[in-house]
Amino acid sequence: MKTDLRQALNDLPPLAAPASAEVFCKICGSPANLFDSVDFNKHCSPSSPYAFGFSGISIGYHRCDYCEFIFSSAMDDWSNQDFSQYIYNRDYILVDPEYVEIRPLRDAEYVMALLEPNTPLALLDYGSGSGTLARQLVRFGVDAESYDPFSSPVRPQRLFDVITCFEVLEHAVSPHETMADIASMLAPGGCIIFGTSIQPPDIAEQKTHWWYIAPRNGHISIHSWRSLRELGHHAGFMLFDGSGGRAFARSQPKPEVARILAKVGKPHALVRLAAPLSEETSRDSDNGWHGLEDSFRWTKVPEVAWSLTLPDPSPSQVTFQIPVEHEISAGFALACALSFQGQALRLSRVGRYLEAVAETAIGGLAVVKLRTPPPLRPCDIMTSSDSRSLGVAIAIE
Repeated sequence: MKTDLRQALNDLPPLAAPASAEVFCKICGSPANLFDSVDFNKHCSPSSPYAFGFSGISIGYHRCDYCEFIFSSAMDDWSNQDFSQYIYNRDYILVDPEYVEIRPLRDAEYVMALLEPNTPLALLDYGSGSGTLARQLVRFGVDAESYDPFSSPVRPQRLFDVITCFEVLEHAVSPHETMADIASMLAPGGCIIFGTSIQPPDIAEQKTHWWYIAPRNGHISIHSWRSLRELGHHAGFMLFDGSGGRAFARSQPKPEVARILAKVGKPHALVRLAAPLSEETSRDSDNGWHGLEDSFRWTKVPEVAWSLTLPDPSPSQVTFQIPVEHEISAGFALACALSFQGQALRLSRVGRYLEAVAETAIGGLAVVKLRTPPPLRPCDIMTSSDSRSLGVAIAIE
């Protein structure tokens, strides 16, 4: 045995579970378990991910229990200079040979198919790399610019109707900060057209063997459909998803942008049904809710309702989420029922949420009702002096 290997093996501690602090998802804040680890040199190649050998540096990834986001924190404290030196350096073309020209020219054709001829829209390619995409769009007559924190770091001085970001979100160390930065350059009524590979159904079996998980490419944020929806919701966007690609947009896009979105796919809205915020923290209110306790309120009647306004354009699918903190007895929450526009919706428990999905073609005002089993008094089912009728405790968000 080689001396250095023997020494490394001798230095290993006895096997034990790692004593590390709990890790939380960068997207939704839910607990995230250790998923797998991979060598730093692994790059995006389905057939030869270690064509350049092993570095001996292990990069760990976690996966969120709720939104399924896979992420690494190994580079959280890296500076832009660190990324430029160790990832986005002269060797980057070896691990992503298509990024200079092949992929941006392909993306330019895709974008031109979405844009309407002679429509005066300003476009920004965010995370532009070589800048080929924007240059090609300019040749097609599009008012386009490039911005990239590394290769084109001069920030534009105007807002844009359309922002493209292809192969960008998977590089984000702080997904919400990246999303906020992109959104800060978006004009009112605009949209973000993006592309990033989504985890396959068998990701739990493939783990970091999946070709797209590749630290040498800087791929440290690996999305699921649910994590993309959560990311957009946090920034006030709906997710548009379909055979035409993916996009984010807020309510009331300008007409020419709405026509682009219609080519991309159908809108999916995420609606959180939180407990109503009330100043009555010391006594019961009269609207079916008990007073505020910490950050939640108990229901006190078998039916509570929310009035809401669905965004425009009307979503084709709405996911309702109820953040449940407590239930008066085991199984009480899952015995509840949700109704929307005359539809009885099946509730499931996903993490801390009760969740139901509805199909709809109607926008505007809507009412959602939660029906619970008869509330119970703690003093009747346990040793307690609490005589209130309680159902489920729903968080205020």
